[in-house]
Amino acid sequence: MRRLAVLALVALGACAVAVPPHLISGATAGSPVPARVALRLAPVEGEAAPELAAPFATALAAALQRHGVQVTTNAPYRIDVALALRPDSSGITADRQGTIRTLHWASAPRHPHLFDRCRARRLRVSLTGTPADAAPAWQGSGELAGCAIAPAALATLADQFAVALTR
Repeated sequence: MRRLAVLALVALGACAVAVPPHLISGATAGSPVPARVALRLAPVEGEAAPELAAPFATALAAALQRHGVQVTTNAPYRIDVALALRPDSSGITADRQGTIRTLHWASAPRHPHLFDRCRARRLRVSLTGTPADAAPAWQGSGELAGCAIAPAALATLADQFAVALTR
C-alpha cells in the first residue's frame, strides 16, 4: 500500500506546465514569401525577451533556409520579429468586459495546478511579412510555455513559422 502511495505521488508530482510550440494565427501566407527575405528584430522593451530574441532569429533564419528561402540583410521583403515573455497565468484579450469564461482570448491564461514545480512563462512570437513599399502581406503569431524556454522549443516554433511562410 505504501508503494502505491509513493508511486501516485511521483506520478502526480510531474510538472504539467509545458505547452508545446504552436502557431496561433497566420497559418498560411496566401502566397509564399520570395526567395530572399530580411529579418528585423523589434526593439527590446517592456515584456520583450532579450535573451531569446537572437536565438529565435537564428533558428528562424535556419528554418527558412531549410525551406529554400535565403535570409539577407538587404532583401526587399522584410519579416519583422517581435517577442514577448510573460507569466503563463496572464492572458491576452481585446475584450474590455466579461468574465474569464466569456472573454475571447487571443492567448488564454493558464490556471496554476497544485503540482506545478515553477512559475511558468509564456513566450509569444509575432511575425509580420512586408514587401518593399507595400502594406504587410502576412501576419502570424505563435507561442509556447514552460518553466524554461529550451532552444529546441524555439527551433520547433521557428520551423512552424517557416512552413507557414513558404506554403
